[in-house]
Amino acid sequence: MFKNELIKNNVSEIDDILNDYEEHFKFKLEEGKTEEEISNNLGNPKNIAREFENNNVQVNKYEKGTKRFYISMLSIPSFLVYILMWLSVIAVFALAVSSFALGFCLITRINIFNLIPYIPYFSAFITALSYFALSIISSIATFYMALYIKHWGKIYVRWSSNYINGGHYLSISKQPSLSKKISFTLKLILVISTIVFFTMFTLGYFSMALSAGNLEFWHVWGWFV
Repeated sequence: MFKNELIKNNVSEIDDILNDYEEHFKFKLEEGKTEEEISNNLGNPKNIAREFENNNVQVNKYEKGTKRFYISMLSIPSFLVYILMWLSVIAVFALAVSSFALGFCLITRINIFNLIPYIPYFSAFITALSYFALSIISSIATFYMALYIKHWGKIYVRWSSNYINGGHYLSISKQPSLSKKISFTLKLILVISTIVFFTMFTLGYFSMALSAGNLEFWHVWGWFV
């Protein structure tokens, strides 16, 4: 019905508008609202279609061109910042991979190029568990960072589109869509992993100190000699 009303009113970019409303419905349903509540909040499809029609008439080509120029100038530094954000995601993901690799090497006693100094196996095993936990923490952080950065990109694109067209596209929520079950599970894993990391890292340190008979065990075992 909504699509037919948009066609009747000669609204452009119908597919984008419909996708926008479908995403809005999906997000609100995940929040626990019913389809009836969502529809009532949005309003009558005929009135919404008329708003889009009026918007198309109000924004002339000169105004659109000027706004596109402003957005283009703003997008240059914004794009650079966006790239830096994704580089930070790569850095955190690299931490997740390297932490897992280090934990694996400590447990299996694989010592590539003799990069890992001497550690008693019991202490190495405990420390490895802390690094596995750190890998999980970093992986979850990578997921959330990527999720939010991608979502912020969508917000910027939507804002730009609204600015240029003077449109009434639905504003995107500041929070990305994520089901409550997945969100709860990830948070639970994050809490457990954080506890395991700090506990095992502390136990690993003190087990090495006891083994070496010195709190500065790295001097006893000549790690930096």
